[in-house]
Amino acid sequence: MIAMLEVSPDGGQQWRAAKPREDLGRFSFREWRLPVSDANKGPATLMVRATSNKGEMQPREAS
Repeated sequence: MIAMLEVSPDGGQQWRAAKPREDLGRFSFREWRLPVSDANKGPATLMVRATSNKGEMQPREAS
């Protein structure tokens, strides 16, 4: 089960807690919400990571 969702709008430099939406089951995607305003114009790298109730954080790269 997901305990925490975090979002980085700047490619992983800073992380902010996101509000998870309804849990639709173990194998479903989990929607989340986080208001973001970016004063910078141009391309951005949005990253999202999850942490389980056991403290296991989603890795940056899939293995």
